[in-house]
Amino acid sequence: MTSPQTWQFLLQQGLAAHRQGSVAEAVRLWQRVLTLQPGQPDALHLLGLCDFQEGRLEEAERKMRLSLKQRPREAPWLANLGEVLRRRGDFTGAGQAFEKALALQPALAAAWIGLGNLRRQEGHPAQAEQAYRQGLALSPASHAAACNLALVLLEQGYADEAETLLRDLLQRRPDMVEAWNNLGVLLIETARHPEAIAILRQAVALKSDHAEAWNNLGKACLDGGNPGQAEEAFRRALSLRPDWGEVEGNHGNALRQLGRLDESQEAYWRMLEHRPADPRLHSSLLLGLHYLPDMDRQRLLAAHREWDRRHGLPWREWSRTHPWRRGAGSRLRLGFLSPDLGQHPVGFFLLSLLQHLDVREVELFCYSDRQREDAISAALKSRCSHWKGVCGLNDEALAEGILADGLDVMFDLAGHTAHNRLPVFARRVAPLQISWLGYVGTTGLSAMDAVLADARHIPHGEEGDYVEEVLRLPGGYIAYTPPPDLPAPVWSPPGRERGPLFGCFANPAKINAEVLQCYGRILSALPRSSLLFKYGGCDDAWNRQRIVQGLQPFGIGAERVIFRGGGAQGDHLARVGSVDVVLDTFPYAGGVTTCEALWMGVPMVSLRGDRFAARHGAAHLEAAGCGQWVADSAEGFVDKAIERVLDEEGLRRAHATLREQVQASPLGDGGRLAREFLVVVRQALSRRVAIS
Repeated sequence: MTSPQTWQFLLQQGLAAHRQGSVAEAVRLWQRVLTLQPGQPDALHLLGLCDFQEGRLEEAERKMRLSLKQRPREAPWLANLGEVLRRRGDFTGAGQAFEKALALQPALAAAWIGLGNLRRQEGHPAQAEQAYRQGLALSPASHAAACNLALVLLEQGYADEAETLLRDLLQRRPDMVEAWNNLGVLLIETARHPEAIAILRQAVALKSDHAEAWNNLGKACLDGGNPGQAEEAFRRALSLRPDWGEVEGNHGNALRQLGRLDESQEAYWRMLEHRPADPRLHSSLLLGLHYLPDMDRQRLLAAHREWDRRHGLPWREWSRTHPWRRGAGSRLRLGFLSPDLGQHPVGFFLLSLLQHLDVREVELFCYSDRQREDAISAALKSRCSHWKGVCGLNDEALAEGILADGLDVMFDLAGHTAHNRLPVFARRVAPLQISWLGYVGTTGLSAMDAVLADARHIPHGEEGDYVEEVLRLPGGYIAYTPPPDLPAPVWSPPGRERGPLFGCFANPAKINAEVLQCYGRILSALPRSSLLFKYGGCDDAWNRQRIVQGLQPFGIGAERVIFRGGGAQGDHLARVGSVDVVLDTFPYAGGVTTCEALWMGVPMVSLRGDRFAARHGAAHLEAAGCGQWVADSAEGFVDKAIERVLDEEGLRRAHATLREQVQASPLGDGGRLAREFLVVVRQALSRRVAIS
């Protein structure tokens, strides 16, 4: 019979080898223990830990469960099993393991920290925070837990506390890459992009193979208006983790910002190969389709239906009946969900509505999935009966919360744009669900009952291009509310001091080869003219190069092209007001940029396209009474731009009168929007309730 001392000695030798970094030797010794003492639980569990560290999660779980069969009250072992199950995606099993460990040993820091990791991954930041704090109280030196606590604080809007925690941690551990990385994430989320870039460069300098830090560096560069540098960082991250779907999506976003649309779509398709079950990554691909010049409505519809097949329809069983318990004419309970309830086109346009809705008729709920609030957020909040910050909540928790509010109508204001919550709408959270403001076509979601638009964006006869019922507001589906205290336009006409100055204030992703050809023809016809490009990323070196190269065949030198990046809104609008004529883009036309140009007294020339995104400029111009500036062909676009900039008296008149014209038009009439909105929504709700 084998002496217990023999296998116990081998077990201890294995532990000593492992402490010295000799993992292979430790494994050999523990396997020898099992030869001498089959099923010995300590050896089984230690070998399971080695499997876990090497990524063999299934085998790690098997060995740990075998060890726990013999010693089911080993709390640290249960905590280890919980971590394995969390990594395997078995959140229910992981939670049970952590909770059982804590029932046996309430002061087990590892179990509290593991539970914090689990709750954070599940989308319960408040519960995660509580667990991390318990773990850190028991084990203050758990620096990884402190790092993760900072992230859940950030998710709940406590950015200052999170930043203090991370900077204090870096004072003690300046070599801790995760702390540098998490601080970089915090700086991205608080829009301090130059600081974020510097911090994340420090992270990759400490650990050049840290794929997550490279990915975050790419995000900081992209959000900070440097898509060329972002593209390089994402490529570096992908060289370290080639199958990382999220980074492929980010890489696609950077390529799109650089106008490399075909490469962008290829990146999105690779992203879907690696992460086919991720609805938000799939949304990135759909948004990118709207920028493609050769896209048509039928292909857009098919692609969006595919999103619903993969990510929407599976939630049908979750849906439940929502009886409408109010009589006709009662106070409507309206909800609006968006990550853009702040200084963003969605925030501006929603404010126009909320400022004019009669609170005796509606009870307003805003669900803000936005970490940073600003002056527009405050203005929106002042108009709401209920303002709810929902950052960090997972889709199911958010859906349950909205259901509990008992809404009549729920509006999605994001569509397939970044940080959308379409999976919440797939679960159905209100009797009537409507897509409005945030997207440029069908969502494809069968649970989305309607899309709110107008006849200029969705002409009669095109209802078949939408999964949703098409609701149309007679005067236009938005109204523009300008920033407060904006000075009157100041403009000096072209003359001996300068030639005609055109402006393009579009996202560079919208500036494709066809757009540049039209711009080149316009500038070529007016030898003293120049063109200002202003938007985040327009002054990126790669974008400057490809735009200048696109204009060169028309004899346009670089000295006639001016580039400016993003900036404060006041500076941006001053730049808009300084040009003579704004040139729109196609097929993705300008929405809020059209409104801004008109408000600053500047004519804008637009090309009417064949789908929602391609009709923004034309629709807003016509709503403002400026339909004469809309072209129906590329040739007409070029001719109208030249004609408009040469009409000095017309330019002078526009700068003097356009603002008042917009105010008096449907485009500037928030009261009109509110009246039409309530009529159309009440009618749609009546039909929906009658059907159900």
